[in-house]
Parts: sequence; structure tokens; C-alpha cells
Amino acid sequence: MAKEVNLSQMKGEDKVWTVTLDGNPNITGWAITFVLKKRLGDSSALITKTVGSGIVLTTPTTGIFTVTIAAADTNASTVGDGKFRYEIFRSDAGAIDVLDYGEYEIKPRV
Repeated sequence: MAKEVNLSQMKGEDKVWTVTLDGNPNITGWAITFVLKKRLGDSSALITKTVGSGIVLTTPTTGIFTVTIAAADTNASTVGDGKFRYEIFRSDAGAIDVLDYGEYEIKPRV
């Protein structure tokens, strides 16, 4: 079910990612989390988004949701620019699944 998708955005811009899950499952009520880390295996996330706090189940009956990364998220001194790793996962009781993952590049502005 998990698929690798590499993403990028400019530092200090608002970005909204629309995610459509393969097979269009009904995701109504799912607990979905986005995490951005400097490296694989890091224990703490630089950016975390959850349903109601950056993630919106826009069309849950057909598996579509959005993840919003605000300008303030990428402007934070802890983030910087460069290449990072991200993961989007479902974490409901009895169902922990990675949905999307990959490289996340934050590009510097001129």
C-alpha cells in the first residue's frame, strides 16, 4: 500500500499536498500523521502534522486528503533547507500502515 513519492518546496512558502490513496479506500475516521525528519532513523521529527492540525480528510469516502506545510514550518530555525525524509502513516488501533514516504527537499530562496 505504501508508495514512494518525492516532494519539494521553496523555503518559506505555504504548500498544500493532495494525497489520493491507491484503491480509493474509505478513510473516514482514520488517524493520519505526516512527519518530516532530517535523516532516516532520527527519533524526533522536525515537522509533524495530524488530522485537524495540518491534515484534512477532504474526500474521505474515496481516500483523498490534504497535508498543509505552512511557511512558518519551513522557516523554523530547526528545519533549514536541504534534503529530508518524510512519511505519512495511518495509526489507528490495529492498523498501523505507511501510506506515502520519500525524500522531501526544501529549496533555499534567492
